[in-house]
Amino acid sequence: MADNQEPHEDGSRRPLRLLLPVSREAKRRDPVLPPKRPRTSAACSACRSRKTRCSAERPKCGECISRHTSCEYAETHTRLVRQKYNELRNQQDTHKELVNLLVAMPEDDSLDLLRRIRAGDHATYLPSDPPHSQASRDSSFKLDVHESQYAALKRKNEQLEQQVKGFNDLYKLLQQSSERVANEACQQIRQGMPLESLSAFTRQLLSRRSPSPNRTNRSILPPTNTPVEFQLVALHPNAYPALSPLDVGSLDLRLLGITPLTSFRHHNPASPPGRRIKDPILYRDRQPPWGSPSARDHDALTSANPLSSEYIDPRLNHIRICRWTHVAITDDLASRVVSLYLLNDTSWWAYFDIDLFLEDLANGKTRFCSQLLVNSILAWACQAYAYFEPTTFSLASNFLDEASYLYESVKHVDSLTTVAATSLMCMAWTALGNDTIGMVLLAENASMAERLHLYNVLEDAAPSPLDLRDNDMNTAAAATAWGSFNLQMLLSMSYRRKPFAETRPNLPMPGESSTEGLKGRPLPYYQGQIYTSVCKLWSIAFEMNCQYFCKDVVSLTTAELIFQRLLAWADDLQGDIKRGKHTADGVTNLHIWFHTIVLDVFRPFADLKPQPKLTTFAENNATPENVVNASIKQLKRLIYNYRATSQSADYSIIWHSGMLYLINHILNDYTNNEAHFYFLLCMRGYQNLARTIPWIGGVMQSIAAMAVRLGTILPEDALNLFKEINSEGELINRYMSTYPVDLYHSAEDPFPATLEHLVDEFRRIRNVESEESEIPQGWNGDSVSLFTTLLDEGDMEVADLSL
Repeated sequence: MADNQEPHEDGSRRPLRLLLPVSREAKRRDPVLPPKRPRTSAACSACRSRKTRCSAERPKCGECISRHTSCEYAETHTRLVRQKYNELRNQQDTHKELVNLLVAMPEDDSLDLLRRIRAGDHATYLPSDPPHSQASRDSSFKLDVHESQYAALKRKNEQLEQQVKGFNDLYKLLQQSSERVANEACQQIRQGMPLESLSAFTRQLLSRRSPSPNRTNRSILPPTNTPVEFQLVALHPNAYPALSPLDVGSLDLRLLGITPLTSFRHHNPASPPGRRIKDPILYRDRQPPWGSPSARDHDALTSANPLSSEYIDPRLNHIRICRWTHVAITDDLASRVVSLYLLNDTSWWAYFDIDLFLEDLANGKTRFCSQLLVNSILAWACQAYAYFEPTTFSLASNFLDEASYLYESVKHVDSLTTVAATSLMCMAWTALGNDTIGMVLLAENASMAERLHLYNVLEDAAPSPLDLRDNDMNTAAAATAWGSFNLQMLLSMSYRRKPFAETRPNLPMPGESSTEGLKGRPLPYYQGQIYTSVCKLWSIAFEMNCQYFCKDVVSLTTAELIFQRLLAWADDLQGDIKRGKHTADGVTNLHIWFHTIVLDVFRPFADLKPQPKLTTFAENNATPENVVNASIKQLKRLIYNYRATSQSADYSIIWHSGMLYLINHILNDYTNNEAHFYFLLCMRGYQNLARTIPWIGGVMQSIAAMAVRLGTILPEDALNLFKEINSEGELINRYMSTYPVDLYHSAEDPFPATLEHLVDEFRRIRNVESEESEIPQGWNGDSVSLFTTLLDEGDMEVADLSL
């Protein structure tokens, strides 16, 4: 009672007024509450950005209608998954209905439906409305414990995708396969094959009727031996072009025969039957191999058409050779010899800037030309020119003696011309069978190049002794630097020894702009793009030489990285540098050397058992042996084409490494049916070169000794060949060469693999009679049966001699 009192102003309290009781009608009426905001599953993007209430009506909500704005909805993940689920269920229901019709219909109606399916006119058989309602679909799957609706829908979608794919494959099979296969599938369906087994059955039939894309591509392209080779052909066609089989009937069998060297020495030079020897300078084609020279040559070269001159360059008409040498030679012959060197060798061996050299040569100046350099060029080039004029063979030694005398007087004065000259002298001594002197010159060449800061330059080194601010001097220095570097890499790889050049040149690569964006003199047309590609190739080989010949162990990972760089180099080849029907000789040489480098990269791993796997290939069975075999196949075709089409194959030594690598491979796998053909093809090629390059005779004798050592008993044709070697081998009484001829054993025991040791071994065993030899399986000695052994049984018309 006290609590129901209201206080007065005077502090007293009075009782509160009592409330009336609630009426019965008020008790019966429910309280009227304000309307709640309707729940929406998702607001539109416009309402979300305005933060206003959205009615979520579709396609346009009321708020957007009133505001005249666009209305878009960002679908939730769950909504998208459910939408996909509904689509998949519709497809599944349609396919199931089609299968049920094929099973339930009478056989005649079923065949009629099959015909309509194959014609694409079966819609009338199918119901217009989906057979399942939304509610039945929602209840068709159950949630796992602790599984959200989104996760359940996603799981169900994955199951449905597999089922729908199986039905799609079946539909494709029924519609596109042959009538026999479609009828077979229809019968299996009518016999009640479970739907779970239908997908596997369909895949089996599809695999029988259509090969995989990989298999289809391999059937379209010329044959390849392994998936690895196919991948190389498909992805890197510049280095591994597809090779169509050679037609045995079109083979040039004259390449396996040769006139003995004795008649060449004492009479007129004889070429292989059917080939006419002609001076390439006098009778060269009027169109240069790289297109119009005016687009490539410097103004000094293009003031007159160089091919209108009797020589490769019009400035050679004006030389007076007596200014440069004491060896008796006419101006005309000297110009021809120099022309042959420029035309044949400078796309591979270029030790000076040709334009600057010819300017000084013609005008009697000595800034970029010298007596030492001229005598060195003639000492090297006379050996090749002896193929056309045998009397020049004796001149090679005379010029080399003159160059050696001059070198002793100038070798203590560093100059670009002396670096270029020692490069040529090194090659000339090696070609004459004395690489002991050649290797001394190679070391001195590198030392002088280092002192001139052409390479091996330290970061804190003193400024270059050359005035590289002068454009001509900069151009000359770059040409000599890269020429010397390339020779160092080539001989490092050939002799399996650490290169003297420990860094790449820090001068612009010939044919490319410098780091400052300055463009040097254009290369002559006969040097063209090839030489720039050669420099890039040896720049990659530099990595291999440093890794392989400076360390005791090389990893397969390192080999793969180098190989991938080589493939990238090949992929970048443009225009005329690619192989084709009418490939220039320099391009062929470039690709031959590419594959010899690849063989060296994988040689340490090619004979390992079991074979390690290469991780940079998509194929699981990619191994070093597979890559080696793919390069050997390319090498076979390159060598055959070069010998069959190019006259320079008879006097240019640039490509000989390709023959040496192929012969080494053959001697270690001589049971192959093609071994005899390619062995003779290479040996006859060597015998042509031996006419003018005495060192090659030592290579041939070394190969003979290897054949006996490895137990490769040679057929009659090869024995006859070695009889000729025996009679011709006295041209050089003593070879002083550590050149490794036996490539497979040079790493294990270097000395027995060298040319000098193998020649001595050949001379001890050369009296072995042919009747003591046996012909190995797969080889036949007579010429008639030679090519029958190259053919597979049942295919006597075409044989793939590149395999």
